Amino acid sequence: MRQYWGPHAEFGILRVADDQTYWYGYAAMPERTVLDDELGAARERFAGWAAPVHEVLAATAPDVVMRHDVHQLPGGLRRYTTGRVVMIGDAAHGTLPTMGQGAATALEDGPCVGLLVGAPVAAGGRLAPALDGFDAARRPRCRALARSSVASGRFGSHPGGGWQQSVRNSLMRLTPTSAVLRGSHAAMGWTPPQPASPTY
Repeated sequence: MRQYWGPHAEFGILRVADDQTYWYGYAAMPERTVLDDELGAARERFAGWAAPVHEVLAATAPDVVMRHDVHQLPGGLRRYTTGRVVMIGDAAHGTLPTMGQGAATALEDGPCVGLLVGAPVAAGGRLAPALDGFDAARRPRCRALARSSVASGRFGSHPGGGWQQSVRNSLMRLTPTSAVLRGSHAAMGWTPPQPASPTY
């Protein structure tokens, strides 16, 4: 994956097959903006960016472009469970897309529900303690990732041009690769929990 940061925006390119590329453009604009030509707007917004950005946009057919408003759930929910209800995915921890962890954490929620709620309840355990265990396991990680996504946006794609961009770019050049890899591992180094023991 290649990622490009510019003033108030970012652009990512990911080859998913020999003949298929996924790209995204993330830019600030008023909520519910209606664009008659999504692809034309993207080409205009990212004019002057690196050559690979222009090449991908030039090779894109207008009918495959999808635009989505970005929403976050600042701070997340106080709890991911209430009564017999479990909130997962964006409903519980909607986050900015600046780290690519929104769908990833939603996918993590699935096995956690099974291992931390389903397994102990299937073994005859009470539901309430199982739900408490799910909440205690998921909320700290998801909140930390949401905070990191906000910080990543403030540093990466949200600064304006000029001196802000120059300072950001200089800091990126000075950041050791090992520090970047440590940060990536914190986000992507997740392993599923062990099945919870039932509480009777």
